[in-house]
Amino acid sequence: MKRVSFSLAETYEADVIKKYQHLKKCSFSAAIKECLKLGAPVLNKINENIVAITDIEDKLRQFFNEEPFVQRTKPEITKGEFFHSIYKSHIKYKYDVLDRKIFPHESTRNAMGVAEKKGIKENATLMLEYYKVEKAICIYTNRKVSHTLNRAGGFYKTILIKTSVFGDYFFDFCNSVCLQIDELIEYGTKETVRRHQIRSTGFCTFHIPIFYINNKAVIVPVLRTEEVSQSSRTGGDVIIINPFEDE
Repeated sequence: MKRVSFSLAETYEADVIKKYQHLKKCSFSAAIKECLKLGAPVLNKINENIVAITDIEDKLRQFFNEEPFVQRTKPEITKGEFFHSIYKSHIKYKYDVLDRKIFPHESTRNAMGVAEKKGIKENATLMLEYYKVEKAICIYTNRKVSHTLNRAGGFYKTILIKTSVFGDYFFDFCNSVCLQIDELIEYGTKETVRRHQIRSTGFCTFHIPIFYINNKAVIVPVLRTEEVSQSSRTGGDVIIINPFEDE
């Protein structure tokens, strides 16, 4: 801990305390004591908030599969920062596409129907050809179902993927999942994935969050390319995610 010298000579604080001393008609030391007494509750509240903030930071690091914070002695990046950097600079296309579509819905349930999935896939396929990218991930941001009108649909965002592979790593978008953020913070990504019995095409090195909606996060497994078969690498080119499927 760095030592800090303390002096009230010719400072703004000294002038304020002297004015307080004059108004209260007390000694300078008594005025300082009273100021400390008045400021203690404020400092205590700051201390409580610092503890709370540190606790939240630790929980969020669990979400990104990071180790507890240790002061870095030299510049270096965490595993999470490394994969996020790759995702943003080499994997993801620079633009997302927001769209709104309404589809026929004959089912008595709210789950996505054949016509709805087909319509989204056809639209996404056109984007693949136009932007010349490898994959399209379509994620509903707002979806409604009307059993009276036999219609379903809403707004969805399409994340375009230039490539799934960079160096020794494969981003397994076909096995993307949407999970509760509360669970991810409480248990960490690995344990949450295990609890939901989610499997990937190989040993998962990391899970990267690529989208947030309400209290949910869409996460993608990152694997070593050597552990992924060629058929898995060339999986589906359109991935549809409905965060509202349990509503």
